[in-house]
Amino acid sequence: MRGAQARIAIPVREARATVGDFVRIYAGSRRLIGMITEVESQGAIGAALPETAIACVDVMGEIAQDEHGRDHFRRGVSA
Repeated sequence: MRGAQARIAIPVREARATVGDFVRIYAGSRRLIGMITEVESQGAIGAALPETAIACVDVMGEIAQDEHGRDHFRRGVSA
């Protein structure tokens, strides 16, 4: 992850990722929420992650639990 962007690997057998889809990225007890802005295939012979798509994600915020255990959305990402 870099700034408000992340690159994630998505197994092509599990899901079809397209530009504009929202994704959830687990980061400890938080869930980062972002939108896919670009997708590239890694299916070429010799690729580091065969049968995997790499998606660029603009991270918009996170879902975290408050002191009472309730989930809430917060813009940006805390450290």
